[in-house]
Amino acid sequence: MDIKHKLKQIVTNKLFLSIIAIAVIVTAALITIQKVRTINDTERIALDEFTNRILPYLDEIDYDGEDASRAEDNYISFAMEYNFGENNKTEMTAEDIKKLAKDTFDYDLNLEELEHNPVSTRFMNKYISYNQQDKTFVIDRQYINKQLVAITPITKYIERDAYKSSGNFIVKYSKYQFETPYKILDCAAQNNIPIPDFDDYINGTASAASLKRAVNQDCADKSASKIKDITVTYASKDGHLYIKDIK
Repeated sequence: MDIKHKLKQIVTNKLFLSIIAIAVIVTAALITIQKVRTINDTERIALDEFTNRILPYLDEIDYDGEDASRAEDNYISFAMEYNFGENNKTEMTAEDIKKLAKDTFDYDLNLEELEHNPVSTRFMNKYISYNQQDKTFVIDRQYINKQLVAITPITKYIERDAYKSSGNFIVKYSKYQFETPYKILDCAAQNNIPIPDFDDYINGTASAASLKRAVNQDCADKSASKIKDITVTYASKDGHLYIKDIK
């Protein structure tokens, strides 16, 4: 076989391999496009309804404070704050908390652990107590320090990106921190955004949820500090959304 023929064969082989490589890349791209797609209007409405309820309390789960210990504490703190903010109730049974944790995060709360060890530093700091007789958790808000509330930072999650992948909703957030509630009040006033529950929140009789919901991107950029970025995966089970993963 002469040199010219060998060179022609080498070129042909390289061309064939290049075609295969391109075909593989195109196929992979098509698969990715099929897996990742835009959230449609109906899905967006359902997602917004769910996140509008849950996000004001998500920092109870996305928590790494000095008093953080067991996962159970996070889910109970979330449930108690959610129940107070959405239903204006300061008591919640262990079974109701377990159901909320399951429905919202698909998390199986360990009630036996709570019955054997119902006290934690996190609970004491949040004035949460557990009545073993009727298996009920209570937030005693009368002990909340109003002066401390006025200088306690408030966090807010701002959506950065959202798409659908493999049947799940993937939403990227930036987590902002306002130094005090008054930073939110000032910014809301500049943007003509009402916060009817502000005084009640300072007095310890209302949740911070309305303050967080009043915050927009402009307020966050001007008056808050960005802490970090997180990605939340929302999945659907029996027709209802839940949080599958936070990272």
